[in-house]
Amino acid sequence: MSDSEEDLTCPLCMEELDEDDQTFLPCKCGYRVCPFCVHYIRQQMNGLCPACRTPYDDKNFTRTKPRRPSAVAKAVARKRG
Repeated sequence: MSDSEEDLTCPLCMEELDEDDQTFLPCKCGYRVCPFCVHYIRQQMNGLCPACRTPYDDKNFTRTKPRRPSAVAKAVARKRG
């Protein structure tokens, strides 16, 4: 799996990240997981980022610029094909 394809999948639940999920960064370290997994980690587990072990905090949640639709469509097509 290439980096662009990995960017389209949550590394924890392995669900495909939709356009909104792809812009969500819950930790300053840049480790990208879907909002569902962040919620689950905060509510049911230890509340720490799986990559750097920093506690998840709403004030650190940021959004990146959305990827160009054509780039996303190409990466999804490669993954499915």
